[in-house]
Amino acid sequence: GEESELFLHIGLSNGVLLRTVVDGITGQLSDSRSRILGTKPIKLFKTIFNQQRGLCALSNRPWVCYNYLHKYVAAPLSYEPLEFVSSFCSEQCPEGMAALVGINLKIITISRLGELFSQQLMPLSYTPRKMVL
Repeated sequence: GEESELFLHIGLSNGVLLRTVVDGITGQLSDSRSRILGTKPIKLFKTIFNQQRGLCALSNRPWVCYNYLHKYVAAPLSYEPLEFVSSFCSEQCPEGMAALVGINLKIITISRLGELFSQQLMPLSYTPRKMVL
């Protein structure tokens, strides 16, 4: 079978994300790494990316952490700061995230793992009734 590493993530109040490898048998911690994600305290949320467990870390900007092609990836989202995130699944959005920004609910999808994330705002002249991608 394919073995996957077990990570312990710790979000600190100073905006630092700690990641440590946990041995699946002994529970021993090793290979600790830190990354500054912002200046605000970090909030961590479990998510699903490409049918695998992932993590969304929120500070001044959102970050996603996941395994891609047997490598650990921590990538910033080019998106406004989020307050809360949860995995979201529907017929139209099989793997997405529901996020809160103030009083607004945002549905976010990450369509191509491994590529840089970005958002595009498209001003609409009318209220949409259907959307085709």
